[in-house]
Amino acid sequence: MDKKLLSLGLSDFRDLIEGNYIYVDKTKWIYELVKPPKGLYFLSRPRRFGKTLTVSTLYYLFKGEKRLFKGMYIYDKWDFKPYPVLKLDMTKVSPDLGHIERSLTHYLNRLSKQHNVTVSSDYYSDIFNDLIEELSKRGEVVVLVDEYDAPMLHNITKSELPRIREIMAQFYVQLKNNQDKVHLPDWYKQVQ
Repeated sequence: MDKKLLSLGLSDFRDLIEGNYIYVDKTKWIYELVKPPKGLYFLSRPRRFGKTLTVSTLYYLFKGEKRLFKGMYIYDKWDFKPYPVLKLDMTKVSPDLGHIERSLTHYLNRLSKQHNVTVSSDYYSDIFNDLIEELSKRGEVVVLVDEYDAPMLHNITKSELPRIREIMAQFYVQLKNNQDKVHLPDWYKQVQ
């Protein structure tokens, strides 16, 4: 039997599995979290507690990459239907007030190209809206956001924080505006 390697800083699920690294199977809890047909989940844990790895695991799960989960709890319990998955990493957006809107726009344009989606605007919240809308034509969209608050945390002690918060609110409101297309729970839709 091959000895498994100890991962130091890897946070991509596929890299861990294909690279023969030790992975503690957390898919039982992930399954319990996502087994309802729809869901909106907010995972908050301290730094270095595996949030990025969890987002990565969810990404491959919703992409339907069954082979990566062989031998794990979820393997014979999940249908591995592929969804259109939009994975956002907010650390890739400049948190500086003078650049954040342009950086968000650039980042979303790159994601649009990766997903072969044509957008009709050059404004970040409209691009996010277009991206969700166009992906929804392929099926119910799963949106995964890692480091959702990175731009705000970067500015937490600065006078720019209120404006950064407004910008991010304009961005994230597109999830609510598109809740009929995004993988959201029924209870969330009823209370909005």
